[in-house]
Amino acid sequence: MSNLIFIGGVHGVGKTQLSSDLERQLKLETYSASKLISDIKKIRFAKNKRVKNIRDNQEILLYAINQLDIRSKFFILEGHFCLINEEGEITRIPENSFRKLNPKGIIVKIDDVEKISDRLSRRDMEQFDIAFLKSFQEEEIDYAKEISQGLGIPYLIYSAESSISSIRKFIESLKT
Repeated sequence: MSNLIFIGGVHGVGKTQLSSDLERQLKLETYSASKLISDIKKIRFAKNKRVKNIRDNQEILLYAINQLDIRSKFFILEGHFCLINEEGEITRIPENSFRKLNPKGIIVKIDDVEKISDRLSRRDMEQFDIAFLKSFQEEEIDYAKEISQGLGIPYLIYSAESSISSIRKFIESLKT
């Protein structure tokens, strides 16, 4: 899966919108980790974002990706570096999952946590503590950097204020 570009970020940060924009502009296929998992498991994830069986879900994700017809194509997978477990704690996805995904590069989408909170409130009718979201986003960034270093791949932190051309240049550099 060395043609995979992983876009991570906390819930409500705008990963799906970014992925859709990139799909349209760069003609890259885009997949959502949570949708691939929920399609296989035939379930919907809770609006409170608490996830059961984080480790098992990653194995299901790997299975789902292996079922896709994407052999030599560059594609985007949007997902998370960390999730909220059943107890409401920020939990890192096992590093081995990223090793198996073998991404060519990592993009971390970030935004102002108050904007994220507002999006989650409107979209999912759930309230999230601003301090919790701030910690969640910081952990997502820190772990993405660790994964990048551990796998020896580049990463880009992309905020709402960033230019879309910076992300296009980053992706084009991965194709060479």
